Amino acid sequence: MQDHNSNNPSAIAACPHCASPLPPDAPAGICRSCLAANWLAMLDSEAPDESAAEATDPPETEPEEFAGFILRNQLGRGGMGVVYRAWQQSLQRDVALKLVSSGRFAGTEEVQRLKLEAEAAARLTHPGIVAVYEAGESDGQPWLAMQYVPGGTLSQHVGKSAAPLQWSARLVADVSRAVHYAHQHGVLHRDLKPGNILLSADGQPLVADFGLARLMEQDEHLTLTGRSVGSPAYMSPESFLGEASTARDVYALGVILYQLLTGQLPFSADDPAALARRCAEDDPTPPRQLRRGLPRDLEVITLKCLEKIPARRYASAAALADDLENWLNFRPILARPSPPHLRIARWIRRRPLHAAAAAVACLAATGFATHRHRTNSIKAAAAAETTRARASALANLQRASLESALRETEAGFLDQARRILSDVRTLDPVTADASPEWKWLWSRCTPQGLSLTQAHQGEITAAAFSPDGLKIATAGQDSLVHLWNCRDLTKPDAHPIQTIRTAHLTAPIHLSFSPDASRIFVARNGQPLSAEWLPLNGSPAEPVTLPQSPTAWMQSVINPSATPVVSFQSPPGTAAAPPALWFASQDLPTPLPGRAPFLASNGTNLVLTGDFNDGLQLINLAAPPVVSWKDPRPLYSLSALALSQSGSLAAAAHSAPTGLSQIQVISTASPSQFTLTECSGTIRSLAISGDQWLAAGGDDRVVRLWNLNAPSRCHAQPGHARPIRIVAFSKDGSLLFSGDQGGRIAVSPLPSDRTEAVGPPLAAPPDLSFLFATSLRDGIPQPEIVRLTTADGSSLKYPLPGIPAAITCGSPFSTVLCQQGQSVHRCRIPADATTHNTDASAELPAGTQAVALTADGFLSTEAGSSNAITIRSHRFGTPEPVGTVRLAIAPWSTLTMAPNGLHCYLLDAPAGKLACLALPSLTLRWQQSLRQSVSIAVAPDNTTIAWAGGFYAGLLDAATGKELSSFRQPCEIIARLTFAGPQHLMLSSYDHTLVFASLATAAVTLESRRQPACAELLCSQDLSRWLSLDLQNQLAWFPPPSRNPPP
Repeated sequence: MQDHNSNNPSAIAACPHCASPLPPDAPAGICRSCLAANWLAMLDSEAPDESAAEATDPPETEPEEFAGFILRNQLGRGGMGVVYRAWQQSLQRDVALKLVSSGRFAGTEEVQRLKLEAEAAARLTHPGIVAVYEAGESDGQPWLAMQYVPGGTLSQHVGKSAAPLQWSARLVADVSRAVHYAHQHGVLHRDLKPGNILLSADGQPLVADFGLARLMEQDEHLTLTGRSVGSPAYMSPESFLGEASTARDVYALGVILYQLLTGQLPFSADDPAALARRCAEDDPTPPRQLRRGLPRDLEVITLKCLEKIPARRYASAAALADDLENWLNFRPILARPSPPHLRIARWIRRRPLHAAAAAVACLAATGFATHRHRTNSIKAAAAAETTRARASALANLQRASLESALRETEAGFLDQARRILSDVRTLDPVTADASPEWKWLWSRCTPQGLSLTQAHQGEITAAAFSPDGLKIATAGQDSLVHLWNCRDLTKPDAHPIQTIRTAHLTAPIHLSFSPDASRIFVARNGQPLSAEWLPLNGSPAEPVTLPQSPTAWMQSVINPSATPVVSFQSPPGTAAAPPALWFASQDLPTPLPGRAPFLASNGTNLVLTGDFNDGLQLINLAAPPVVSWKDPRPLYSLSALALSQSGSLAAAAHSAPTGLSQIQVISTASPSQFTLTECSGTIRSLAISGDQWLAAGGDDRVVRLWNLNAPSRCHAQPGHARPIRIVAFSKDGSLLFSGDQGGRIAVSPLPSDRTEAVGPPLAAPPDLSFLFATSLRDGIPQPEIVRLTTADGSSLKYPLPGIPAAITCGSPFSTVLCQQGQSVHRCRIPADATTHNTDASAELPAGTQAVALTADGFLSTEAGSSNAITIRSHRFGTPEPVGTVRLAIAPWSTLTMAPNGLHCYLLDAPAGKLACLALPSLTLRWQQSLRQSVSIAVAPDNTTIAWAGGFYAGLLDAATGKELSSFRQPCEIIARLTFAGPQHLMLSSYDHTLVFASLATAAVTLESRRQPACAELLCSQDLSRWLSLDLQNQLAWFPPPSRNPPP
């Protein structure tokens, strides 16, 4: 296309714009003043805040009809062209008609630009690129007819405020797809900016204005000397030097994304030269500093587009679109932040003088440091050795601390065990949180406390159970006698069912029920000594006559319902007098041998006395009393005695040379005896029930309970705030009473003697016929198969070759992966669980934290760093891993397998991150962020994942990780959840609530009951048998829900 006046030399003697004479070397037939004005107009049209003006009335000088088009209104104007909305009469359609601003006076460059735009757009047919219909020339005026897009430009829709994240990412991804299509067809746009992106009526972006485009096979020669091509705010550093490549358009897309996310441009300046300098030398402000809450992945994508060096940007616009769609679809992005050494290298290139000065300073500092290093090499070596020694000492200290915490827990010193474990976690929280030993010990030493009731003002002085064990009477320093319902005392805010007030001001030292539970025998010290029967029907008290002496002081009352027997000793603070027994049938007390400052009885005919020097003696209360058994060994610092109902077992608490208290359990029928673990503080009260259970309470405010058939383990029950003064069993041995110095009392049930002490992991086949478990005996794990032969939990046990680390239960056999040191063994167990066959073995990699079984091998996890984990896939018979993947997820994440073995799940509970890996390829399928999640479970049909954390629970689609629903739990923080069939959940919480919920009805609670918090929950496939492992590692059956779902 030629200039309209090129064949008439006389016509260009004067400037066509201002009519001033032209010098012979005037460029493009325009005077220099008009040329400068056009240059400034071009800069204004390409400024960063440029936005195309909305439609105005067309200039009066323009005709309303042109070349078969009816011009309706002006859509926009730039430095070189003007665009009208026009009606094409021949095809009866709206078009956007672009004309050269200078009309028939257009220069060669302007005509070439319009021609190039037509040629470039004619190559492209894409839904994201504005289509060019035709081009031509009328009366010397070049024109271009294009697709009319009614939604305006992006710059008209987005101001200086940030745009929505999802919308911004989707829009730039769509534009990037269109730009990549242009690149594939040999077209570089070179002027991408919001003003050149049009929006359709439904919001879809279209790329327009290829006026500055360059065809890749042509040389760039379309500008005047020294003229920049493009909008400076959107130009890459190399484009200011005249270079052109696809990386330039990628940079411009990054500027648009930056502007949408932050509401401002990455660089701005008063003139193009300053802007070019900033673009080449400065780093953009990170978007997250300008917009709080911006996802880090979007910032990484944006800054990768804005890299100074083209090779470090995305390789193509399609790669940028792929990464944006990865973020939109919750997949990991491919871009990574620039490492520090690259940022330093870029700074050196941009600031050579500053870098040289820094290098000189570094050399000087290096020389000084080298000199210091040479002079202090011995100190440095010693410091390194000290550091290694400290690290080794820390590891040894942690191991020793865990062993010490285990001993303290088994001894019942829960406060000391918690203090030790807290110190371990303070030293190294990451290692502690990832340690199953630490977690197991922490759960062991933080049991549920007792439910206490404020019964009296002042110390509890006496207590007695009724013969049927349903009621208990208590007495305190307030001189009141309260009668309680035992069931009420297991709940908060209990109240006595009866209070008996007497005229006595002295606190009772003894309470006993009559055999028919109609009266209570009360004995008090003081001057005079007193005893009486208190009828519970409100009748007056019935006094009992006692011998009176200024040296008499009652210590205990024995069998008051028949012939009361009272033991006497010297009052506190008086001269020692020999102890004596007073029988109601006698007038005078009967002296006892020795001093006998402590006494216990079986409640009928036997009395156990204890002396510091003379030891223990058992007295039969026949007339006269006879010593039937004696142990002369001295018991120093004796503090409490207890005698079993049969008289065959005696217990004595005394202080050991270590300053702690010991409890000796002695058989009166044989020479056998044993000493229980030392206890902190002084033991003030002992009680024995049925020759099986021993209870102790004292100054450390903890109630301790031992099963004398397995005395190595102590059941510790904290909760009392003051020292404990009394512990007592009900007659049937099912309840334990404790009362403290502050007047608070508690009644708690005893553990069932049918339970098994086991530790996690716990698994069973669908019929719950046997278990894989680790029994705990004297703190030593004993891996075994527990064959459950009856519904009451009785069992036969068969040993396993190692600790069960991963278990898969099925038919016709189950598989267990046993760990023994750094070795693992795969065992096959048939349905009858009578034997096992070890068919494969392998060595674990160093640092392995968790393992899981797969179809032909196993998975192992290892901490890659403080914020990454390495997962390896192993195949038996192959020494090296067959697959390895590294994930940016916490190294202490737990590993859970899907029932079908095709996927595994990694849960970072504190952060609430859940990742799904496909097996055996170890491909990351999805990653999801939840509320803080402490537990997950996979449905038996592999379609749904349940999670629980805090006060909420929810369901995820196992295939995509998308959240299906979430709901507030009807209980406190969840300890464990498990599927009961594909449509029902069981949730166990730390507030002793067990919830059975239906997923088909939006997790509606079907049943809620009180049940100890569970570490494991198991149910049979037909939902008829239910088994729990509580946080105290007690295994017990519990009744199924009353509204069982269909299997």
